[in-house]
Amino acid sequence: MPLSYVVCPILVLTSPMDPLTRAQLPFEYFYLTNYSNIPHVVMFWAWSLSAEEHFYLAVPILMALLGLLPSARARIGALVALWLSGAVVRGAIVFGGPAPLDPFQYFRRVYIPTHTRYDILVAGVLLAYVLKSHGDVLRTWMRRPGLRALSALGSLALFGALMTPEPFSPPGVWSVLATGTITGIAYVNLIVYLLFTDGWLA
Repeated sequence: MPLSYVVCPILVLTSPMDPLTRAQLPFEYFYLTNYSNIPHVVMFWAWSLSAEEHFYLAVPILMALLGLLPSARARIGALVALWLSGAVVRGAIVFGGPAPLDPFQYFRRVYIPTHTRYDILVAGVLLAYVLKSHGDVLRTWMRRPGLRALSALGSLALFGALMTPEPFSPPGVWSVLATGTITGIAYVNLIVYLLFTDGWLA
């Protein structure tokens, strides 16, 4: 955060500023770039930083709410439901309008807003909680060579699928799933593999 508040004013002072760009400055200073008029900002890449900052602000609230649930199973169930809801939110935006979204509309309305990308962050919280509450079980499972191989190959297959141009031409079911659901599975799966295996990749 401190570095961002150094870089942004420097760019404001050294970049050509039109009225549209000036109008976006409050969004940039308050970490709302991913809800701004994105072609008219001085730090285009800050949409990602904004989503991360929103996560840092929201996750203590999420932890407090999870603490109200009666058991580890209930907490895991709530996190799984929250993770799955991300695809539902994206699907409602992609398929709920009168006309299909073009790729740029998809980027602005689905790819960069925090409320459509939170599931990838929730996937990490879910993994952390499962490791805390059931880490020994996971460790036992991952001692099996077949499961380790399946974990590694599964992540490679999912990352390979995400490299195709399909998610954005035109946006549809695949893009709704690829944006957070499949990405979350791929990363969580890979992290589990790396945590419980030895070798050059780990």
